[in-house]
Amino acid sequence: MELMVAAVITAVIVVPAVVLLAQKFVYSDVLGRWDAADLSGGFSVRLANWVDVIHVWARTPSAWTFGLGLNAFSTVTTEGSSEGYPHNIFVETLTECGLPMLVLMLWMLWSTARDCRWLLRRYSEEPAERVSVAILTALALYFFLIANKQANLWGQGVMFMYFCVIARVRRRTEIADSDAMAIEPHDFKDAVPDEVEHHDSDACLTLPSGSDRARN
Repeated sequence: MELMVAAVITAVIVVPAVVLLAQKFVYSDVLGRWDAADLSGGFSVRLANWVDVIHVWARTPSAWTFGLGLNAFSTVTTEGSSEGYPHNIFVETLTECGLPMLVLMLWMLWSTARDCRWLLRRYSEEPAERVSVAILTALALYFFLIANKQANLWGQGVMFMYFCVIARVRRRTEIADSDAMAIEPHDFKDAVPDEVEHHDSDACLTLPSGSDRARN
């Protein structure tokens, strides 16, 4: 019931209040970017730019391997001078850096997703660490989405930093786990001789001596 009341209050009061405040304090051109007509028109322009730069890349055999060069988008597309970048990290990597770099980019994304999944499963029973991994994953995803919206490929240092951090965290976790597993058997082995020695000493106390056997 409390959750329902909170949801109703949020829908009826909080959301309209946020919209009114945004209309009052946020510039109209910023809000206008979320207009349906502007979004549709902007996507059409960007789609045409992607087709233009891919067409130039496809007609240049050397670019298949080495790319057209950084910032080529702004010189070979119709609206490149005003757009500045393609707003698509995959198109930008393919056309400006070549097919090998696109394969490397896809591998990096796949490897990061795999490491995030591994870490989330590894810390599934540890709430504090699980939250940290979830935040790290969310930040990496956020900056990846931002990379497809603004700035050039070489301006995405934060995104690549999070990819490297996630890979390093997994590697350090694997090392710590293997070290822990390697220590436990040694502890067990160290404890075994003491127990054996204790049992042997007890057994020696109960064995009959040679004179006792002679008398018998």
